[in-house]
Amino acid sequence: WNTLKEFLVWQGIDGIVGSRDTIREAFSKGLISDGHAWMQMLTDRNRTSHTYNEETAEAILMNIRSQHHPLLKALQQILLSRVEPSA
Repeated sequence: WNTLKEFLVWQGIDGIVGSRDTIREAFSKGLISDGHAWMQMLTDRNRTSHTYNEETAEAILMNIRSQHHPLLKALQQILLSRVEPSA
């Protein structure tokens, strides 16, 4: 979410306070297409900071592989398309 926030600030958008604000703003600007999935990614990220349960960690790992990684790859493509000049 920090990359999203920095990109939005670079685009002149001020007043973004935290991760949830960042995700909402990125969704409204079309940087991400599935705001709910991004909120789930944030929830999983927060869970990793406080879990010592192997079953929970395995579930989050599966989410990373199946859901979060594709979201991040899609964001990478969108950000690159908005900062690189068209060929």
